[in-house]
Amino acid sequence: MKIHESISEIESKLDSLIKKFDLIRTVKVEEKYQKELDIVKGKIEKLIRMSQELSLDSTIDSFLQWEANFYEIRDIIFCLECPIESEETAKRMPVIEEVLLNHDTAQKRFEVSTVKYQDPDRAVTGIVYKLRKNGEVIETKYTKVISETVAFASIAESGHYQVEGEYTADLQVGSEPIKVIRHLSNIVKAQEETVERDIEVNINIANRYSDFGGTVFVTNKSGEAINGWTLEFESDFRVVSAYSSNYSFTNSKHVFKNASWNGNLGSINFGFNGSPINREDTIKNCFLNGKPCLLKVNGKVVDDVGEILPKEKPIIEEVVLSHNSNTKRFIVSTVRYQDPDKAITGITYKLKKNGEIVEVKYTGLLSEAISFSALSEPGNNYLVEGEYTVDLLGGGQDLQFINHNSNTVKVQGEEEVRERPTIEGVDCHVDNSSREVTAYCYLSDPDSAVTKLTYKLYNINGSLVELKEVEAWEASIKFNPVEEPGDYYVEVEAEYSLNDGNLYPPLWKRSATFNVKFSVEYLQLDYTAEKTLEVQPLNIFGTEKIQTITYTLKNCSGEVETKTSTEYDKAVFFNPRHNDFYYAEASFRLIDGEVVTTFSNGVKVI
Repeated sequence: MKIHESISEIESKLDSLIKKFDLIRTVKVEEKYQKELDIVKGKIEKLIRMSQELSLDSTIDSFLQWEANFYEIRDIIFCLECPIESEETAKRMPVIEEVLLNHDTAQKRFEVSTVKYQDPDRAVTGIVYKLRKNGEVIETKYTKVISETVAFASIAESGHYQVEGEYTADLQVGSEPIKVIRHLSNIVKAQEETVERDIEVNINIANRYSDFGGTVFVTNKSGEAINGWTLEFESDFRVVSAYSSNYSFTNSKHVFKNASWNGNLGSINFGFNGSPINREDTIKNCFLNGKPCLLKVNGKVVDDVGEILPKEKPIIEEVVLSHNSNTKRFIVSTVRYQDPDKAITGITYKLKKNGEIVEVKYTGLLSEAISFSALSEPGNNYLVEGEYTVDLLGGGQDLQFINHNSNTVKVQGEEEVRERPTIEGVDCHVDNSSREVTAYCYLSDPDSAVTKLTYKLYNINGSLVELKEVEAWEASIKFNPVEEPGDYYVEVEAEYSLNDGNLYPPLWKRSATFNVKFSVEYLQLDYTAEKTLEVQPLNIFGTEKIQTITYTLKNCSGEVETKTSTEYDKAVFFNPRHNDFYYAEASFRLIDGEVVTTFSNGVKVI
């Protein structure tokens, strides 16, 4: 895709769309058209904002998303511009909901099918499928059968692929109007084939979200003897200690060298203890004696550019459907979920009235609240079914779907009094690496009576640390990082109206007390030019809590020497007695009696 040409084309398309809409507004002045015109106006304003954000630095996906929104608006305008004149011969407008593009990795080819659609009157007479690679059309296929799976001849190469479907719909048999509906498929990322390597390295990690143990299995498949080896790779986690190998950290790389007894490489294994830095850990650029290896993590191949480790499957805990009795519209949002690896790529929300789908909305943002256009009708039950698309491996290699229903909203008559809401609980989560506190409010509010939520963070002495106000459907917030360790709690206040003319005091609920821990980001061990070992703790959070620090120097045989200090900002020096592999341990005794222990990197003294 030529980005500068795409930007110019977007400006032209947008100008034409706005002119056509302005023309329709001068003709469709009747009250019955105002709802549709207001919807289109809002969508065009969103499209204009998207256009303003596009630039030469924008991704291909951004341009494809703009194009999908453009075609959706154009379809609505067409319906306003060309209404069906004859009720006796007219067919209902088809609705295309999902076009699925599949990649056969063995054959290196693509197949496309329209898997979700509504065409009760069989108005679709033909489909043109256009296969795009990085935005450029590379192959076109035609079919008359909407349910047919169509195969493309093009061989898949590395890149992003997507299909644009053009559906011809004959709404009045034998006469106008003929309608063309456009719908885009999912995006498939095709990868290069794995290159054959003589050395296979499989790194098994039990749990990368807390302190963990790792085991490295190395297999020599070259058929040639290797006597003496050095294995190196990059990652976002720290290695605290290692066994059955000599470890060092050099030029941002973890370096493991053979011990005296396992230098002949056929098939060996060694281990290490590590700790995470963040939740996006990667392992990449693995070499043995300078040659690239076939790298696997927990049995799955990782490419040379450092693919993210297989993601944890998300959990959807609560979907909330809110009803605005004034506008008679619904808003849905996913308020409680666990998706630490950001595996959810999109959500399809289906609004149902008494079990029947009345409207479908899509979003690519898990945190976004979605408004429906459908108006509520008294005496009916509404709920939303959320279908979450999950990509555990990236690039569409392992797509899965999770379904979760919202609460049920019963729409009463216009004068019905709302049910009193309740705060069922307040929970808090602390990220001790960033010191950020996230608070969750579990709210029962079937009639959307809550108008505002106020979150207040207090320290254990009752002093207000921070206050945040949010809308009722935003059931979680994140506070700024706290400035010192200690015990904290959160209070939530909910203001509400029961639509009965009375004023009520706010509801409130307090969380359990939680602790933001003292922490040390890293313990640095260096071998100096003076042939001493220097130990220095880095990035300490809560220095005022320190009473004493006990440093212990260790080698492969055990403890070598111990020193105690009360000054956290000064290094401690040891004199190594002989050539060996050393690492340090620091135990911080705090004023409340707690002891926090951390480990340094390893250093080999020669």
